[in-house]
Amino acid sequence: MSTALWISALVVSFGLAYAIIFSEVTLALGCTLSDDRPGRGYQDALTPPWQARLSLLIYVLTFVVIALSWYEFGAGRALGTVVLLFGGSVLCRSLLPRSHSRHYLKLIVISMAHRYADWVQSGDLVRAGVMAQLLNKMGLDLPGVSQVPETSA
Repeated sequence: MSTALWISALVVSFGLAYAIIFSEVTLALGCTLSDDRPGRGYQDALTPPWQARLSLLIYVLTFVVIALSWYEFGAGRALGTVVLLFGGSVLCRSLLPRSHSRHYLKLIVISMAHRYADWVQSGDLVRAGVMAQLLNKMGLDLPGVSQVPETSA
């Protein structure tokens, strides 16, 4: 059980690093696109739904690994697990694409374009219009965006 918990802590630290970097990217981009400086800007609109679910899963798994370490081996081991998760996360950040890389921007834009297309297809022109405005703010013009009525965000 001990080895499995250490290995799971390392795996979870990789996911934790990815979730944190992705969150930083969406926050920075969301604030850049927003006219209001305080707050998160458009972070929630930019975050792909799959990324939000993955982050939630990673955070729950982080808690579970720490709780299992505490339950099985006591507070000292739980503290060691927290240190391993933090250290592993820092190490994994150096292995993952940097926050300014195209990797994250590509995933965000693809998700936004898919959500835009889904909303146009389902007839939800309000959401599609807002997403089209965000894509336009990013300098991306989708075919048919001009057909979606302008809405206030």
